[in-house]
Amino acid sequence: MKLFDDIYLVAGAELDSDPGDANTYLIDGGQKLVLIDSGGGYNVEGLYREMGKDGFDKSHIDMIINTHCHFDHTGGNYQIRKDTGCKTAIHETEVEAIEKDTELTVSDLWGHDLTPCPVDRELKGNEELAVGKHILKLVHVPGHSPGSTVITMEQAGKKMVFIGDCLALLNLPGESKSDLRSSLQKLIEMEPDVLLTGHEGPIVTNPKEFLKEHLDIVL
Repeated sequence: MKLFDDIYLVAGAELDSDPGDANTYLIDGGQKLVLIDSGGGYNVEGLYREMGKDGFDKSHIDMIINTHCHFDHTGGNYQIRKDTGCKTAIHETEVEAIEKDTELTVSDLWGHDLTPCPVDRELKGNEELAVGKHILKLVHVPGHSPGSTVITMEQAGKKMVFIGDCLALLNLPGESKSDLRSSLQKLIEMEPDVLLTGHEGPIVTNPKEFLKEHLDIVL
């Protein structure tokens, strides 16, 4: 499902993947495709079908960048990496969680078995990645999880920010209210034009005010 130029939604509760999937976004860089998160892994074939509807082939997936380690965002990593040979990337603080399925993935809390998957690139949260014609900037925003990371890209003069679940506090392992306050302030200062969320639709109207409201709640 095309959302914006070069940005597509290819998995999520409303698509032909699985109702338990977090949103998975595809960034079209030309010859290279990047996925932001990979869903829960319940129906990777459905994700591929959604890609096909938009004219993309799984063989062009170059990398999966995970916003954080929770199983509904990373469960598809293993199968997609196996099928396509793509690389996986996540913040360095959550590498062990993905490779060993530790409590940080919260898979046990939902009775889900996460297939451990090697991490090919450990992110620091302060780097840039080239994806064909696009440059992605990564920012570490702990709070919801220790390694939560947002990914930004410029498109048509607007700053698009993929935020995963970084606004949420759900009393899960690894959460930090104080870290979340700092991260929300950092997001506000980034002055995003569009927020692409982990489970809901894009926030395109007054995203800064939306973030400030969340900050008030956390305070």
